[in-house]
Amino acid sequence: MNYTINACRLAGKVKAIPSKSHLHRQLIAAALYGTDTEIRAGAAASEDITATENCLTALGAQILRSEADRIHVKAIRERRREEGVRRLFCKESGSTLRFLLPVACALGLPAEFYPEGRLPDRPLSPLREELIRHGCRISEPGSVPLCVEGTLSGGVFEIAGGVSSQYISGILLALPLLEAESTLRITGTLESRPYVEMTLEVLAGFGISFTENSGFSVFIKPRGLHRAQTAQCLQTEGDWSNAAFWLTAGAIGTKEVCVSGLSLTSKQGDKAILQLLKQFGASVKAAEAEDGLSEITVSPSPL
Repeated sequence: MNYTINACRLAGKVKAIPSKSHLHRQLIAAALYGTDTEIRAGAAASEDITATENCLTALGAQILRSEADRIHVKAIRERRREEGVRRLFCKESGSTLRFLLPVACALGLPAEFYPEGRLPDRPLSPLREELIRHGCRISEPGSVPLCVEGTLSGGVFEIAGGVSSQYISGILLALPLLEAESTLRITGTLESRPYVEMTLEVLAGFGISFTENSGFSVFIKPRGLHRAQTAQCLQTEGDWSNAAFWLTAGAIGTKEVCVSGLSLTSKQGDKAILQLLKQFGASVKAAEAEDGLSEITVSPSPL
C-alpha cells in the first residue's frame, strides 16, 4: 500500500490524545481504592486501555464507558476466591501485564494471564522473582497462560531501578492491598523516575499514605479495598509525547499551533519540550481551560 503526503502549512488547534500512562494508573487505582469514580478520558479507548479495563472487570470491578468518552468505575467490592480462576486477556499491552500481575497476587485471586503477540517473550524479571519471594506461585516466563496462585505477603521488596519502571509501579499499585506495612527499595539508579512519581501521585489522590526516604525507598501503609472513599471525578491529562510534534510544528512553521488538554504539572518527562522550545526562541503561551488542563500555543519566531 502506498501513501502520499502532500505538503501544507500547519496551523490551528488540536486536542492532545489522552496519556495512556496516566489512564492505566487511574483505572487501576479507581478499581482498587475508589468507590464510584468517573474518569474523563477525553477519547475512545486504545487496545492497551481496553485490555486493562477488561482485566480489571475480570478481577471484579465494573467499568462502563459513556458516549462522552467518560469512564465510570465501580471498585472491586470483595475478593471472591470461590469464583475460581480469573482469566485476564492482556492483548499486547506490557503495562497491563506488569501492573496487574502484582495486583492479582495482592488480591490473592488465582489468575491466568493471556499475553499476545511478542508480549510472552518480553522479560518479567526481577518482578516475577520478587513476587515469588513474597509467597506467590507464578508459572515459568513465556508461559501462555501465565498462571498465578497464592497471596502476596508484606515486608521489604527490592527492585533494580534500571530495569523497568513498570515493575516498580506495579508493586506500588499493589502494596496498599496487603495486610502488613511494606517498603519498596529501589536499588541502583532509578530510570524513568517521572513515571514512578506519576504512580505515587495517582495513589495519593485516592488517599494512599506513603513516605519516601533517601535513595528512593517508599514505605506504604496497608489500606485494603476502597476504605471510606467518596465518589470522585478525575481528568486524564494529555500525552506530552504526542503533543511535542504539534508544538514543534508551531515553532518551525509560519502560523501558531495550539494544543489543548495538557497538564503543566504533569510528571511526564516529555513535558520538557516546552523549555526546549523556549530555549530555541519559540514563543510559548499557556492558558488554563475549563476542564482544569491547559492550552499551549506555540508561535513561530526567529530560532
